Amino acid sequence: EYTSITYSSDTAAEDAEFPESTFGYIPEGMVRNEDECMNHEFMRITVYQSPNAESTFTIYEESIFSSGGSISNIDTENAVTDRFSIHGEEAFSSVKDNTIIITWTSNDIAYTFVSYNLSLSDAKQIVSNIHQK
Repeated sequence: EYTSITYSSDTAAEDAEFPESTFGYIPEGMVRNEDECMNHEFMRITVYQSPNAESTFTIYEESIFSSGGSISNIDTENAVTDRFSIHGEEAFSSVKDNTIIITWTSNDIAYTFVSYNLSLSDAKQIVSNIHQK
């Protein structure tokens, strides 16, 4: 089974802007992997990983969506799902095997946080401590 999340906005994508995001919490030992980070007009991806355990990493994706909308599909078969709040916005989480996916929206931007081999409490602490200007 998959869970589909549809995003739409009244704002044209070219009129939306990314806020500056800073991470107030990153688990000890994880470092930003500049080679994997991307910054495009309508999408920005930030990657952190543990140099001692290459299979432990996080991907933070920010995507501007517009009136045309966009859809995110999350594999939720046999996953533990939950809804909670991030900075006053409703977030959806899915935990399956060693993968955690957390998604939410704010001001015409869809945020998706994916972590591999981290605890749910670490993942929630990371996303709850992302600050935007």
